[in-house]
Amino acid sequence: MKIGIVTVTYNSEEVLTDFLSSLDQQDHQNVLTIFIDNSSSDQSVKTIQSWKNNSKILIQNKTNVGVAAGNNQGIKLALEHDCEFVLLLNNDTVFEASLLSKLLSAHYKYGSSLIVPKMKYFSPQDTI
Repeated sequence: MKIGIVTVTYNSEEVLTDFLSSLDQQDHQNVLTIFIDNSSSDQSVKTIQSWKNNSKILIQNKTNVGVAAGNNQGIKLALEHDCEFVLLLNNDTVFEASLLSKLLSAHYKYGSSLIVPKMKYFSPQDTI
């Protein structure tokens, strides 16, 4: 099962390293990561370009079109690239290595068409 992960960046340089590290650790590897950059003025684009993952697409918008429009761009690309599932994921998140496999498992167990992971604050960690 191919999963398209869509993230919209705007001056996200400070959080991208942890986000990319979380992606690198995933136990489900059939993934296309789609970055929609909303005209960042920091090093976000260079950070994404230097990420050593060949299964990525980077779209650089000339203006900030907003998160919703950026997500829509990414969803369209994911579907055009034969992704069977699409995960909208903020790039200021850090997540466990089994996130994608757990979401797939829940899909198969419950037959759901929409699944959302439980999200906790980075600090304090016990707050959902």
